[in-house]
Amino acid sequence: MVVFIRSNYLFLLATVATFVSIIWFLLAPDFEPVVTSLLGIVTCVSLRPKDWMLIRHRSMKKDLPEKFYTDDVDSKAGFIFNNVVLLNEDSNQHKFGWGKSSLEHQDKSVEFEVPKPYFSKSECRTKVKVRVVLSTLHNTYGDGQHYLYVYIPDKPPVCFHQFEGICAEITVVDIDNDGYPELIVGYKCGAHSEGIKVYKFDRELNYYFVDGSNIGSDFPLITWGRNPDGTFFINAYSRNWELDREKYHSVYEKYVFNDSKFIMDSTSRVKWADS
Repeated sequence: MVVFIRSNYLFLLATVATFVSIIWFLLAPDFEPVVTSLLGIVTCVSLRPKDWMLIRHRSMKKDLPEKFYTDDVDSKAGFIFNNVVLLNEDSNQHKFGWGKSSLEHQDKSVEFEVPKPYFSKSECRTKVKVRVVLSTLHNTYGDGQHYLYVYIPDKPPVCFHQFEGICAEITVVDIDNDGYPELIVGYKCGAHSEGIKVYKFDRELNYYFVDGSNIGSDFPLITWGRNPDGTFFINAYSRNWELDREKYHSVYEKYVFNDSKFIMDSTSRVKWADS
């Protein structure tokens, strides 16, 4: 409560002033209390607490501590960029950092090595370096345009996906442990919305979309990791719009990678505890 008051003292002062102006109008109707009341309402709306201020001071016991929402992630934008946060070793959940640099429209890339394709036993199985670049262009109005390019030696660059979003991040994870890491793409698609997509990098060095991986969250929070049995999962947290919203603050869906696609494995309601 003390932290909330310190962070929103201007909003609280404006609220008190608006309340006084309304009482003034009720006791002595006149032009001046009407003007001050309207100005107070406009000021309260402009200074209203943002949802992220409330969310970052909540946590889930033994799963999502308060530091999971901190936005002071040390990161830098540019090539060989990987803005991923590890919650802790016990929970084995990751998320994109979404720090200051995440909101800046700058090109980002990841680089990795994979076995070079070969078509006969006489050819030597060597490593080839691959680079995936997320290139962003501003629009005069609306969200930015994001382009995903893959660069492979001795091949022309290929743009295999284009999408719109406020900002975006990329990272690579070998989901199925075949030596060819998949590409995880995260993006902000609204003030309180986040999305994720996964692209498979096959043995012929081509990218294609993984079925079932177009997952969204309006909490917003999307995490990923591995179950104890080694299977890869994605958790998408969303707001609880039901009547018992005070009992459960959010709902999450768990998607598991199985048979070359993501399928919904389970759903659960989450009670967030004050940290």
